[in-house]
Amino acid sequence: MSEHTFPSMTPVDALVSDDNLQAIKACIPFFDLNEQPALLAFAKFTEFRKALQLAREQKDELAACSIEPSMRTPAHMLNAIKEYCTKEQRRSIESLMNAMQMLQLIQMFQMPSPDASRSSAQDPMELLSGMLSDDQKNLFRQFSETVQQQNISAAPPEITAGGERRGPASDAVAR
Repeated sequence: MSEHTFPSMTPVDALVSDDNLQAIKACIPFFDLNEQPALLAFAKFTEFRKALQLAREQKDELAACSIEPSMRTPAHMLNAIKEYCTKEQRRSIESLMNAMQMLQLIQMFQMPSPDASRSSAQDPMELLSGMLSDDQKNLFRQFSETVQQQNISAAPPEITAGGERRGPASDAVAR
């Protein structure tokens, strides 16, 4: 059995459930196997009915559990999800978040600098690779290759003087 250290309920669950319904759900394992499905269906139907009621009538309550627009980022969402995950799932999410941060660093280093005197000899890849472990370097390299492939495939085709199209798709076919 996997280790769970979940908070009691999500904010949305707290809106569609109450103490009585939680008590019913806590009792379900103590009933006979033949009775459990009916109790589970009753509990879920009650939650569903309350969710529909909230959606129709009580939008203020639903808005109360919303997140500010500035916090509606993939990183904030992944952090919220992590609270309801197993340790292994949390590690996977953290790896994904690290990869997202690496992508942001790559993009930051690829932006043209407003300071023209900045040395162009300093390669951001070399700068970052000195700070990473071997596993992180491999992840970074794989992620960089993926980003480069996406950038190449998104480039518009060039039209030569002879009128033929040249670009990533035509280059790939030519190879």
